Amino acid sequence: MKTLGCLLAVTSLSSAASACRDAVAPPAVACPGDSVTVQVRAGLSGPEFSWTPPCLMGRIEVDSSDVPLWLISTNDSNQVPPPVNFGAEPGGMRTVVSPQPLTLGRSYTVAVWRWVSGDTHSALFFRAGTASFLQ
Repeated sequence: MKTLGCLLAVTSLSSAASACRDAVAPPAVACPGDSVTVQVRAGLSGPEFSWTPPCLMGRIEVDSSDVPLWLISTNDSNQVPPPVNFGAEPGGMRTVVSPQPLTLGRSYTVAVWRWVSGDTHSALFFRAGTASFLQ
């Protein structure tokens, strides 16, 4: 009898934890016209990138003078919601260009891209938004 009561309590806690986790997850929304507004803010370990509407992206790139300094990508989908921290690899993404050190006072550009079609060998992305920032 005690075992059944403990099992029910564990199941209830598990369901409650799952419901709470789902409640705090940002909702993925459609990108109207595939265009977003990108924001950059200073984080403890580097820049943090977010965009509105908070739709899923398939590729994020930071560059300076068209030289990629960090690039993460999916193979075949849009999986990443905002925010994303510079140098972090969110689940479902792979690092294409490892994060390079950012120089204080230098200008950078972040671009977020929507996956459109293709696979691992040949994917097509659409640039949904960009923002420039100083480190």
